Amino acid sequence: MSLEFIEFYTDIVYPSLEQLTLENAKEVIRYPTEPLSNEEYYFGIDGDSTGACLEDLLVEEKKDELKKISKNISIALKKMGNYIKKVSKENEIIFQTGDDMLILGKLSFNDLVKIKQIYKDTTEILTCSIGFGKTSKDAYMALKLAKANPQKNMIKGIYFNN
Repeated sequence: MSLEFIEFYTDIVYPSLEQLTLENAKEVIRYPTEPLSNEEYYFGIDGDSTGACLEDLLVEEKKDELKKISKNISIALKKMGNYIKKVSKENEIIFQTGDDMLILGKLSFNDLVKIKQIYKDTTEILTCSIGFGKTSKDAYMALKLAKANPQKNMIKGIYFNN
């Protein structure tokens, strides 16, 4: 079992399950394959294995490559932000830093695929994963699920039905 899954289960799943009672037992976790284009969601985006890549470059003392990948990650996030705003000026970028973003808005599955492609094309070697849900907590859980996949580079959605 991967450490990421254990961390995800311990930090997210177990506390959520612990809160289930007979009164709220009708809550069901659903994993939509794509967001409904007419509904607003939170979207969490995180670069895959970015830290490991940067650590390798640090250890190997590859200063020029480290500067290049760092610059490319920043450029990728800026391009992704521009694309998100182009889709709808009402899409809100809550934060955009490092290799992470949190968005509140309306994005289609095709938009999410395009965002992932922007990241990959701009960084040249890195991928990113996306999680979405009706709340920021749901988006965080979905992102953890996406990143728990050994290949990463995934799009996952999750939300609780009441």
